[in-house]
Amino acid sequence: MEFAAFLTAQPSALTYLDYVEAARAAAKTPPALPPLRLAILRNATVETLVPVVEGELLRSGFAPAIHLGDFDAIASETMVADAPLYAFAPDFVVVFQWLETLSPVLATRFATLHGDEAAAEVDRVVDQTAAILRAIRARTAVPVLLNDFPLPSRPTLGILDAQQAHGESATLLALNARLRDVAASVPDVYVLGAMRLAAEIGYAEFFDAKQWQIARAPLGRRAQVALGREIAAFVRALRGRTKKCLVLDCDNTLWGGVIGEDGMDGIALGTTYPGSCYAALQREALNLHARGVILALCSKNDEADVLQVVREHPDMLIREEHLATWVVNWDDKPANLRRIAAELNIGLDALVFVDDNPFEIDFVRRELTEVATVLLPKDRAQYAAALNEGAWFDALTLTGEDRARTASYKANAERARLQASATNIADYLASLEIVMTFGPPSEIEIPRVAQLSQKTNQFNLTTRRYTEAEIRALRDADDARVYVMKARDRASELGLVGVLVLRLADGVAEIESCFISCRALGRNLEDAFLAAAANDVFAGGRVQRLIGRYLPNAKNGLCEAFYEKNGLALVERDGRATTWALDAAEGAVPIPPWVAVEVPQHAEMVR
Repeated sequence: MEFAAFLTAQPSALTYLDYVEAARAAAKTPPALPPLRLAILRNATVETLVPVVEGELLRSGFAPAIHLGDFDAIASETMVADAPLYAFAPDFVVVFQWLETLSPVLATRFATLHGDEAAAEVDRVVDQTAAILRAIRARTAVPVLLNDFPLPSRPTLGILDAQQAHGESATLLALNARLRDVAASVPDVYVLGAMRLAAEIGYAEFFDAKQWQIARAPLGRRAQVALGREIAAFVRALRGRTKKCLVLDCDNTLWGGVIGEDGMDGIALGTTYPGSCYAALQREALNLHARGVILALCSKNDEADVLQVVREHPDMLIREEHLATWVVNWDDKPANLRRIAAELNIGLDALVFVDDNPFEIDFVRRELTEVATVLLPKDRAQYAAALNEGAWFDALTLTGEDRARTASYKANAERARLQASATNIADYLASLEIVMTFGPPSEIEIPRVAQLSQKTNQFNLTTRRYTEAEIRALRDADDARVYVMKARDRASELGLVGVLVLRLADGVAEIESCFISCRALGRNLEDAFLAAAANDVFAGGRVQRLIGRYLPNAKNGLCEAFYEKNGLALVERDGRATTWALDAAEGAVPIPPWVAVEVPQHAEMVR
């Protein structure tokens, strides 16, 4: 497979050898991508996992560098300050433990254990793992992935195992639960679900018994691919590379048949096969919608026919209230996908397009390489599963703002109608009755702040990404401040849509980050946010100068003139990168008159 085709291929089309070839091609001609350094610590032979991780990171938009720790040297690599792990300075650490190396008695000799011996061994494994995680966290703040353990396909007690409350399977489930608790107790440690993946592909495909005996290499080819994809899904989630919008074709995708030819009574959709397959796809799309994924339709059809099905078909699950927008006409799909992205004010790289037609999918892949595509399989029973095979929408938080996302985009349409009826922009903005709530984040808001840093690309002045632990530490530090902006207007409650991070030193406050959801743009809220932060930081007299930097990338061009627009003076230029300053002596920064500012009563604004 050609390297360019590898980068845009549907995951189900890729084999292990495709990853190997892609890793070799990238090594010969390194792509111009931002670097990402990932360390894998292991107590088993996992060298064959590396090409998949490299290939998936390339497909996610990163140039990978991999550090593979020595065999069964996890403790020594994590607990020594000058170990190769820390010299490598990773961006992510994967701790991969295979149970038979870590605890042979739990993995292969469970039947020999008596009394409390199994519980004591679980305690030992948990304590040892916790010590490793704490050692890593003491020396680096980067995210850590820790795998759980697959359940045995043949417990040593045979059919008796399922009858026992403390049998082998139950003990390993308890061990995995304990590991999950340990991960939750150490900041920015996440569980890599080996148990789930083994159940998904089957233990016989996950575990390679022969290679385990020959080389202590436990992972089968399918397991290597599954784990490599799972690792990349965490990287995408934490580095702002997840998708936002699922765009669905209609004929032979949401229902069987062609609505313009078969009519509403003739399409296949319902509780019996094959209509149940289309209902299953819709149900899975609604599961994604509940996780905050935007739903849209893109179909070559007469709009009236499609909307009749959406509104009136008794077995239709996706209704008009679930859709942020739709483009139904006879234009080509790439042109219509551009319209959808423009209307929703998101990038093309935020879209996942689903269609049953190979021609349409190939056309989109050639014309819009940024758009992820799903060609539905020939087996309609697999349609629902196809929506998630690329883990495009996987995230590590689920907030109220996520659940309300479609309503927010619908509210944008209401704002557009208000703007059309206004005589000028000031009247329009005043008519929105905008209220901005400004202050430090509460504890419950920290996951949303971290998520926003990881997902926001367009209005993001420096494109810094943060974990929850980093945000919490900055909020509580004496030499830093974190401000959040929540907003509402007459059309909707926008929720938490902006974050500004300041570092304080020697009378200067430097804006380390400022990022604002694209849902909040177009109301001058970004200007009000900067003004409120500047006025607050100057108010205590500790700060005499505010510094802000703009670091350009391929997506954040819309905020290039942000500081200049708000009265900061240019002090340095390096290519397109710029540094700006504002002095306290210049007085208070004006807040746009159509934005009312609220400060939470509990907020201690000036420290």
